[in-house]
Amino acid sequence: FMTDKTSYVVGTVRLRQLRVAKDSSCKLAEPVESIFQDCTNAYSYLTQDSSSYGMGWSKTPHANASSLVQNETNPWVYRHSADNPVVGTHSTYWDGGYYVTLANITPTAVLATVAQLEPSGWIDRYTRAVFIEMTIYNPHANLFSVVNLLTEFTAI
Repeated sequence: FMTDKTSYVVGTVRLRQLRVAKDSSCKLAEPVESIFQDCTNAYSYLTQDSSSYGMGWSKTPHANASSLVQNETNPWVYRHSADNPVVGTHSTYWDGGYYVTLANITPTAVLATVAQLEPSGWIDRYTRAVFIEMTIYNPHANLFSVVNLLTEFTAI
């Protein structure tokens, strides 16, 4: 049930992250060199990151990643998909990304998964968008709704 006690979440809830690749050619301005270690780009089709990583965005793909969340997806591996682009306030976000599937959508299970992702840095300074994707059914209206929530993060 949703909080209105009449609508149901149908299937799984999915988190999808889009991020930018590290850019060694990006140079910091002198006044902020002592504050930031490196600079990041704004998100675009050309700057998006589609590499696969190990836990905590380490360079080794699949390292300890399967123990992070209790489902079939690895949140550190990029997956392609055939989604349509989504236009946000700061950018247009393309298909694919780093997915976390929340198969058990009880509040306790969702919080447990997020509690595992947070300390490992799943959302970091290279994250530019996080989508929450789900399907909701309301039997009174006999209506299915596809819900796609977007949170955007800007470059510093």
